[in-house]
Amino acid sequence: MKRFSKNGIGIRMLAAVALSVIAIGSMLHAHGSDEQEQGVAPEIANSALARVGGLTEYFDSTVDMDADMAPPFVGEIIPIADMVSNGDTSTLYDVILQPGHYGRTSGSTGGGGALISEQKLAAGIVERLASRLKELGHSVAVIPADGFARPLKGYVFLSIHADGSSSPCASAPSLGYDDGSDLLGMHLVAYGLGTSLGYTYNEFMNDNFTANLSSYYVYKHIKSRIFEGVLEVGELSCPEEEQLLIDRKDIIADNLAYALDAAVTIGKLAGR
Repeated sequence: MKRFSKNGIGIRMLAAVALSVIAIGSMLHAHGSDEQEQGVAPEIANSALARVGGLTEYFDSTVDMDADMAPPFVGEIIPIADMVSNGDTSTLYDVILQPGHYGRTSGSTGGGGALISEQKLAAGIVERLASRLKELGHSVAVIPADGFARPLKGYVFLSIHADGSSSPCASAPSLGYDDGSDLLGMHLVAYGLGTSLGYTYNEFMNDNFTANLSSYYVYKHIKSRIFEGVLEVGELSCPEEEQLLIDRKDIIADNLAYALDAAVTIGKLAGR
């Protein structure tokens, strides 16, 4: 039985969140009287910070795979076709999202587990994530794996994937990002995922531990102001983790929305 920590998010994640507080505070100070008189920057920063602080935590130390846990939406294609587009090169988006491998029927179509494919899980997370970001007031583009307009412009780009392995339960969540990406923003994303699943940062794989993460093919087609990244949410070939990802997909989406909201808010206040 693989165990998931219930002891918080780890020192590096805590450090990232602390840095976000420092960054917000220093930006408010730097912006000075104009924005403080209008009440804009303090209100935005405090609101974003409160949302990050309110991320939903996962406290169960184990998942009992012997229990009768009927997974939701297994076998269904998440209906996100109406929100997927090729994007508009003349628009500066707050967030550009890509569900991993979405739309492919041949070639690199993604992996999967016994219950769900990578495409379906990623689509389910992105559908809710995009909706939450729009509710928070952000402009969002959701692009497919292929055929999107180039180059697209945004504050952040994030592609959602899930791992598979011929040696089950040998992998873990991971981050990838392009050179020049803001590490605070990417580690806020890790904080969102880790909080959703009960992972400490020490239970993540090393950042950019594969070439596919550090040199993801979309990076060269996106002009981002804060970061371009890939999030591998977990390993679908590990039965226990697959079930956990299915059960927690909505929490993952909500927490990633709050993390991205904070990253974009901080970036805009910094004049990115």
